[in-house]
Amino acid sequence: ILGLDDGSYRVSIDRVSGYSLTAAQFYQDVAEGAGVDAGQVVEVVGGQQTVGVDDALRIGGELHGVLQNSQGVGLAWCQVQAYTEDGALVTRSGETDQDGAFTIPGLSTGSYLVRVVSYHRGNCRAGWQFYAGNGTLDGRDEAATGVSVTLGESADLGNLTYVEGGSI
Repeated sequence: ILGLDDGSYRVSIDRVSGYSLTAAQFYQDVAEGAGVDAGQVVEVVGGQQTVGVDDALRIGGELHGVLQNSQGVGLAWCQVQAYTEDGALVTRSGETDQDGAFTIPGLSTGSYLVRVVSYHRGNCRAGWQFYAGNGTLDGRDEAATGVSVTLGESADLGNLTYVEGGSI
């Protein structure tokens, strides 16, 4: 990283929302869930190169399932996200394939909420819907139910039925 002013910095690794196979973390193998304040401080002095700030990426946990309509037909090209309301864990995304199957990889250990995001490309245009447990989706964000994820492990959400309807 070039052009830093003198000072103390904490280094985050792969902590950008979107699709990733690796889990976010802080320098020196500090889990993302520990929070930024738990990350080790790196001192930077202008004009000098700080060396040895190395770390190893870890394969994250993943959530998978199948998104379908009320007739049980898979919905293609819909975006599904795992997120936390407070942003403590980075938001990760996946997209359904032609049969509605999806995987959201790169998750840190913790509890995530899951939502289907309505966007122009896919077949999920009836608005955002939130995983409410037991294969159900709900249009109200307050109905969202947390799903536990463990680094390096996979959890199955099963078949999720997207509630189709009119739009404005």
